[in-house]
Amino acid sequence: MRRDQVRLPDGVVVNDYYVCVRPDIAIVVALQDDRLPLVRQYKHGVREITLELPAGMIQSDETPEDAGRRELREETGWVAPTLTCIGSFHDDSTRNTNRVYCLVSRDAYPAGAQQLDPHEAAGGLEVVEVPLRGLAELLATGAVRTQSSVAAAYRALAWLAETTSESDRPIADRRSPS
Repeated sequence: MRRDQVRLPDGVVVNDYYVCVRPDIAIVVALQDDRLPLVRQYKHGVREITLELPAGMIQSDETPEDAGRRELREETGWVAPTLTCIGSFHDDSTRNTNRVYCLVSRDAYPAGAQQLDPHEAAGGLEVVEVPLRGLAELLATGAVRTQSSVAAAYRALAWLAETTSESDRPIADRRSPS
């Protein structure tokens, strides 16, 4: 935590403005064919079991892609040979200092057991594989409601729709000619 004194644009001074200094985060949408892994785990801040995209802190010696590969492997057992950063966003620009990097892999695959740290294991972290088509419904119904996962999932869905060629889409999803 950091305590700041802030002078706002209108000249008002706010004493004791608290900011949480947090490391940047890598969050991963990893696809194999038409499925992706999510993680279900207990999160003490909200005292709930959440459903989220795999994610974690970027270490000082890592790129967002390195951290994304590591977190995906540790949390899900999946491997992502190729990761594309499709953007970044602030987690909570009012109170937090960190940035969240959204990464997508189209060539990911399950490669073995999870490599959970003791806190993840104690929180009961489990992998939930879902079809890509089901992700939008999980977002719409609030089944996935952690801010960073929601933002990254919507950004990834839009990016995937824009970058997937017409011939790569299932016939039922192809636009009919006008």
